[in-house]
Amino acid sequence: ASLALARLGVGVLFARHACRTVFSREPPDELSALASLLQVTRPLRIAWRLLTARFRTTPDVYILGEVRCGTTTLASMLRSELGMSGPFTPWVHPLADEKESFYFSGHYWGVVAPALYPLAFPLRVWRWLHRWLRGRRLFVFEGCASYLSSPWAPRLVAAVTPRPVLVVCLREPVEQHRSWWRLEQAPLQVGTHRGERESRACGCVRRVGISRVGGGAAPRPPLARPAAPHRRLPAEEFPRGRAALAQCRGWGDLAEGGRARRGPSAAPHAGLGAAFSQRAAVGL
Repeated sequence: ASLALARLGVGVLFARHACRTVFSREPPDELSALASLLQVTRPLRIAWRLLTARFRTTPDVYILGEVRCGTTTLASMLRSELGMSGPFTPWVHPLADEKESFYFSGHYWGVVAPALYPLAFPLRVWRWLHRWLRGRRLFVFEGCASYLSSPWAPRLVAAVTPRPVLVVCLREPVEQHRSWWRLEQAPLQVGTHRGERESRACGCVRRVGISRVGGGAAPRPPLARPAAPHRRLPAEEFPRGRAALAQCRGWGDLAEGGRARRGPSAAPHAGLGAAFSQRAAVGL
């Protein structure tokens, strides 16, 4: 009974926030309408991970985006081909499972404090056991495709992981935006069926726009605003010499003949795996 009440309480609070942040809708007043959101969220696991965040690890690799540019496929390859571990996600959805935490996007009640970010990743003792039993390190990645277009994300990512591997996937802008628009129609239609009203103000501005780590307010653009195709990584947080970049024109390049570079020079390598191995060799 206690677990059921905890699940209901955490789930309702999370669902009401998600209505504003994820769907840009006003949450319905009826609990029956919010109950459908409980079926696609993980409230008990969210609570457990919040309580154990201090004992968890942080990612080694970040797939920064952009949305609808192949990040889900890449994340799947990191798990299947390189044996990496993906993050916990609060949503029960095949495109998000073990791929993106949405933490710095503000899905967890707008909290983006770096101290709680490890909640989405494995326990440190599990990484130790993995190394002891299998004789190799367990690499962990984060694949939240909205971080590239979030103005406050670089500072927060740098605070959590001073020496990360950063991966950026880009796509022809018109095709990307068209694909993104089609993807976003489904959750908006589901929200309408649940009785959620359209919100004229983006609820994330008030809650997600505060870093809560001493940096004050950080204005956030609307969630549906596409990122500029020429987006660059901030040099202050991520100097070129501290990131390994894998360049490819197609998914075949990830397995064969991809080009990886570190710093200003470029040289051919054996794809994305080589880029990560190269970064690990210099102290990932």
